[in-house]
Amino acid sequence: MDILPLAGGRLSLILVELPNVGFGNIELPPCKAAVHNVTRIGLPIELILGVNAFVGCRLMVDFREGRIYLLE
Repeated sequence: MDILPLAGGRLSLILVELPNVGFGNIELPPCKAAVHNVTRIGLPIELILGVNAFVGCRLMVDFREGRIYLLE
């Protein structure tokens, strides 16, 4: 899968199917995901889930507290 990152250029990434993922009492359905090494971003994170993982869900972003809430 080829994508165009915001910084320009082109990346070729592997496309995989993620299984169900659960957060608390909410379970996300399986979805497709592109695999990318996030250590190059320089932040202490292990993975990034894009908007396709949250189809049918409501997200609330609290920028002041630095939290993202997944609402039923």
